[in-house]
Amino acid sequence: MTDFKFSWTQEFRRSWEDNARLIRRPLPTYTKPFNTNKKNIIRHLLVCIDTSASIEKSDYVPTVRNILSNTIPRFVSQFKISNPLSILSFLTCRSVFEKYSREFNPKIMLNTVGSGNFSFLNCLKSAIEMIRTSTYNKEVLVITSSIGTKDTGAYEQVFSDIKKYNIKVNVISICGEVTLFKKISELSNGVFKVPLDSFHFEILLHQFTEPLECLEATSCLVKLGFPQITSNSGLCVCHLKFEHSLYECPVCKAYICCLPCECPICSTQLVSPLNISKSYYFIYPLKPFISNENGKCRKCGRDAKFLCEECQNHLCEKCNKFMHEDLGFCIFCNE
Repeated sequence: MTDFKFSWTQEFRRSWEDNARLIRRPLPTYTKPFNTNKKNIIRHLLVCIDTSASIEKSDYVPTVRNILSNTIPRFVSQFKISNPLSILSFLTCRSVFEKYSREFNPKIMLNTVGSGNFSFLNCLKSAIEMIRTSTYNKEVLVITSSIGTKDTGAYEQVFSDIKKYNIKVNVISICGEVTLFKKISELSNGVFKVPLDSFHFEILLHQFTEPLECLEATSCLVKLGFPQITSNSGLCVCHLKFEHSLYECPVCKAYICCLPCECPICSTQLVSPLNISKSYYFIYPLKPFISNENGKCRKCGRDAKFLCEECQNHLCEKCNKFMHEDLGFCIFCNE
């Protein structure tokens, strides 16, 4: 006997579409305006997740918890590819601080049933305490499905701490616009977003894989370490696992199993030359190609849609997307 489900408890479907003539709505894409302004490529992004009773809401079928568990791992993967010199960490909070981790594991971070009210004030206090000593560009991303906050104090001290430590607060409010959340985002030069649905939420979340523009006039030096690979087997200090291929920290000689990462012993940011070259994608972005349909794509031979102004080569839509989103450079300009 199959379990009966009411239509309003099931996932949204376009019932008027059949398999023969399926109407597919293209997903909206995010295209950032081209500019060569200085970017914050060395970041510490702290993602704060609201785990109050609102995480059990069914606004996103089946629940908000399920959407977060499926979407955030894809965001983490893309963030680490796009920001090899940056740090990503996670914090869960309801009325009080719950958990903090450098890795996102849904079975650990979201393993408890949502209960109680969400305190935006305590969430910001916990976030500030976690990243205030970081030497990187400090950013906070609050993901909440609450339409209010239950606080026991005032926000004056939080405002001053945000300005003192130069922290940008960004908010994705799943269930609608909240004036307080939006105001704090604007005061800290952050962004406030309200997704239309679960697909739009993932697009908004992936916008934070790109570094923001640097508005500060001052710069500072960051200590980086380039570890050498060693053939010795041993225990890595980052995951406490026995590995046969390891990297040796040039400062404290500790064994690391993967790059990039922050050395758990001496806190040196360990990278490879490849990681630094990947970060240049945002420092020197590829200029958008102009629209031109008079020709064939030089790469694959399809009908051309674009023209590179530098090398005057025609490219199709697929190759244009590949060069701008994956490579970050034109493969014909340096011939």
